[in-house]
Amino acid sequence: MAEWYEDESFWESVYPVTFAAERFAVGADEAGAALTLAGVERGAVLDLCCGPARHAVPLARRGFTVTAVDRSSFLLARAR
Repeated sequence: MAEWYEDESFWESVYPVTFAAERFAVGADEAGAALTLAGVERGAVLDLCCGPARHAVPLARRGFTVTAVDRSSFLLARAR
């Protein structure tokens, strides 16, 4: 039996709530806070379980080389 997180229909059903527009705005702030906490100003970032890339995109816009990985093809399609 598959785990809940392997079920694409689960991600499709929760997407509108879990990844609402407000969450994307917060994602940019969260990415900035993580950089400040880590003391990182440039370089490469690995975003595991990236979902629709609400952290990966702001990091790329700041000039980081970002590799984003997720097991959900539905969420990766949104990330692109």
